[in-house]
Amino acid sequence: NPQNKGKESSPLEFEQMQQCHTFLDRFYMSRIGIRVLAGQYLALREQRRNPHIDDDDYIGIICKTTSPHHAVLRAAEDATWMCQRRFGDAPEVVISGNLDLTFPYIPNHLH
Repeated sequence: NPQNKGKESSPLEFEQMQQCHTFLDRFYMSRIGIRVLAGQYLALREQRRNPHIDDDDYIGIICKTTSPHHAVLRAAEDATWMCQRRFGDAPEVVISGNLDLTFPYIPNHLH
């Protein structure tokens, strides 16, 4: 821009950043929603076509017994591996609370 020649560019105003965040939030939520609907449709269709592959824990892509403990454990194992690879050591991870808790959820969205 010729008017700004020789001037430093001004930082983005908070209002402009908020508009960008709002747009990106809507964009990604829409994308996730479409992906969930398509994934659920395809998984239900596959379960119907192959009834001999019966997994009572799943209805489509939704696991009826999703365990937050197992999701956190997998994430901690991945983080430990990355720390050990990069730094040669990793902190101990202690998971506490109700470790037997389960609820219906899409496990791929946890980790």
